[in-house]
Amino acid sequence: MNSIFQFKRSYLIFSFTFMIFQGFIIALLYNLGYPESKIGLFLSINMISAVIGQFLNGYISDKYLTIRQVMLIQICISVLGISILFFTTNYYLLVLVGAIMGFSIMAIYSSMDSWVLFNSQETHDQYANILMFSSIGKSISTILVGKLFDLLGYNYMPVFYIISVCFLLPSIYKMRNSTKKEDKKINLEDLKGLFSIKFFSNILLVSLTVFGMYTIYVNSNILIQNYGGTVFHVGIYVSLAGISELAYFYIINKYMNKAHPYIYLLIANLLILVNVLLIIFTNQYIFIILSGLLYSGIFANFLMGAKKLFVIIVDDNVKNLGQSVSSALYFSLAGAITASVTGLIAENIGIQPLFKYVLIIVVLILIILIFLNKK
Repeated sequence: MNSIFQFKRSYLIFSFTFMIFQGFIIALLYNLGYPESKIGLFLSINMISAVIGQFLNGYISDKYLTIRQVMLIQICISVLGISILFFTTNYYLLVLVGAIMGFSIMAIYSSMDSWVLFNSQETHDQYANILMFSSIGKSISTILVGKLFDLLGYNYMPVFYIISVCFLLPSIYKMRNSTKKEDKKINLEDLKGLFSIKFFSNILLVSLTVFGMYTIYVNSNILIQNYGGTVFHVGIYVSLAGISELAYFYIINKYMNKAHPYIYLLIANLLILVNVLLIIFTNQYIFIILSGLLYSGIFANFLMGAKKLFVIIVDDNVKNLGQSVSSALYFSLAGAITASVTGLIAENIGIQPLFKYVLIIVVLILIILIFLNKK
């Protein structure tokens, strides 16, 4: 078994590395002058590629390779992808980079979560505590790398990423495999739980939460710069969200660790409601930056709710595949649809009017979750 310390270390380094690309790619595209529709298309392809990567990761780690082996392969693939940025910032090649990074580095997150949740009862119970170190990694990355991008430019993105990977690979390599591969094939009976009405109804519920959460995150990045902020201010927004995640995960770990997943999702959507109202009624980038305090709570409660919900729903014999498929559907696929649709809407009617439609959806989700929590 792997210790909690090993997971904390790997989450910290992985999240630091992940944010070098994913935390600044929206700002990079905006800085290069691409409109919201092209940014949305980029993010859609990025997310759809993550769907494919997550599905393959889950299936392969349940049947053929260990999670550690899959992660090492995917990290190496991500290095190849980001290296394209050494040569060009052509939009179509940027889309290719987004596809490769989605397939590789984005798809790893669900594998990391599966590893923690199924490694041992101790790591399962300390999931929120371990995620605090993911927040630390993201916060350090966004502050440090954001400032470096302001000083040196985005052409250093692949350099910083590859340097960080040099620390990440040894950290993952030193970890031990927690499970042994079984000889039997995964059959239709094993997959029955993945195609039930209960599974897909919960996928839809969580996907609608992602719609609100992801719309806030993507457009907050753009609004900060629309209202006079810089890439550095975007980094402050992301880092503020990452730092305050520590407090949310501490509270969850201390007081809410045994809460039902629907409770987490209810809190997430209440915070989405407040954040949406703030965006509708402000035109000052300082308030958008401060809304990172709300976004961190949205993400922390969403992640705890979604991950633990599908631990309950999915059978143990397809546990890695179940986590990967559910994450691919409610996070990556829903995120891809959100990015594409909201990008087109924002370009045609504006970002603030877009959030009036988001407000309606969030209120409907809250009504559903209040009903579910009363059952």
